Amino acid sequence: MGKLTDQQCRGAKATGTKRTKLSDGEGLQLWVSHHSKTWRLAYRFDGRQRMTTLGTYPAMTLAKARLAAAEWRVAVAKGIDPAAPVAAPVTAPTFRAMLAEAERMLMADKAPKTQEKWRWHTGQLATLFDKPIDTITVQMIDAALQDMARRGLHASIRRARADASRVFRVAIRLGHCTSDPAVALVGLLPSHRVTHRPALTDPQEVAGLLRAIAGYHGWTVQTGLRLLFWTLVRPGELRFARWPEIDLEARVWSIPADRMKMRRPHRVPLPRQAVEVLAGMRPAQGEGYVLPSARPGRPLSENTFNAALRAMGYDGSRLVAHGIRSIGSTLLNESRQWHPDAIERQLAHHDSRSVRSIYDRSEHWDERVRMMQWWADRLDQLRGG
Repeated sequence: MGKLTDQQCRGAKATGTKRTKLSDGEGLQLWVSHHSKTWRLAYRFDGRQRMTTLGTYPAMTLAKARLAAAEWRVAVAKGIDPAAPVAAPVTAPTFRAMLAEAERMLMADKAPKTQEKWRWHTGQLATLFDKPIDTITVQMIDAALQDMARRGLHASIRRARADASRVFRVAIRLGHCTSDPAVALVGLLPSHRVTHRPALTDPQEVAGLLRAIAGYHGWTVQTGLRLLFWTLVRPGELRFARWPEIDLEARVWSIPADRMKMRRPHRVPLPRQAVEVLAGMRPAQGEGYVLPSARPGRPLSENTFNAALRAMGYDGSRLVAHGIRSIGSTLLNESRQWHPDAIERQLAHHDSRSVRSIYDRSEHWDERVRMMQWWADRLDQLRGG
């Protein structure tokens, strides 16, 4: 039983300049000054005498003070010091932070095009960015993917899920979460029906396109579209082209393997028309991107060529930039002047099942040089006709 009564607590007053201490027993004390009455508890922990403040009287009554003191003693008996600073709960890194770590670990040695696709697909999961990685659920990921579907990004949903799964696997490896919720959606996402990229095949339609490109107001983009015709490379291979890859004297563009879809280096013969245009563009130092964007040190964005084609009246249902390769393939094959293998080599199509493709070092080079000059001349004829 305590020694104090509520009446004693109410009537307690300080004497002189000193505080008055009233003991209730077992370390509970009421410290009385001229301005306040404070409940304090003396206790021993880890071999040392300690003192803590429980509250002020009368806001904390005698009964409440005794209860608080009893709870404190129970904690001390269990080896817990309630007065010790409470460590803040450890919060797992956010999805954004783990995404950056996953990119550092997984994308450092990948081709620029692969890195760009990674950033684009993971960027569609922005609703997850600020959530701690260990709090993200299957339903949260599904909602982000369903939002992509509502925006018409059906072809990218599976890739976004797969990239999210890679982020979670990195987080598991680093000890920030214990499971990958994205894997639960495997097999549950709608499949996307693959369609061939639209392209023009009629020579007169191609002639109209060439004239539209010649009249396009953006010089850099116009030049890029002309180079796509003259080289028949993929748009991404051209956007990331750098001047050190271009040998104007030898009339060859050497694309490194890390930028090619098939991960093999690719040599592109440059026709006279391409050499003349490139010679007029080349900076004195011969560095940087061949087709730089308005932002210093950056290539043209992925959608630049398609946006230009739309501005000319060629929407995605009629033509996309990648379809220029199909135009070249169709018209070159229809001319019946060139070996099909030479055309396929120019398009950097490799048959991985063919032993011959490994050992054929000539790559039909001489024929490709003649073919691409014929092709550039044919384009001039179509545009002028």
